Amino acid sequence: PKGQGVIVASNAKLLLANQVELDLSSPKIQSKLKNLKDGQSLTIGREGDIVVGANNSTISRKHLTIEKSGNEIIIKDTSTNGTK
Repeated sequence: PKGQGVIVASNAKLLLANQVELDLSSPKIQSKLKNLKDGQSLTIGREGDIVVGANNSTISRKHLTIEKSGNEIIIKDTSTNGTK
């Protein structure tokens, strides 16, 4: 649900707006997650720390955030088009 945090595995695959797959196990994302300190977050979308779907209007500019809390990865959907 929008704005609610969900704990995911660091190798999860997410589907943004039912169209664009985001693979958290990709080297680019893993590198950013590795450098993330507890309590910090990354923004993912057409703009942000990790850009996906730059030419896809169903992907929000700030589609979701990934936050590190201890050893857990928490995603929060901040879009209107959803994340699965």
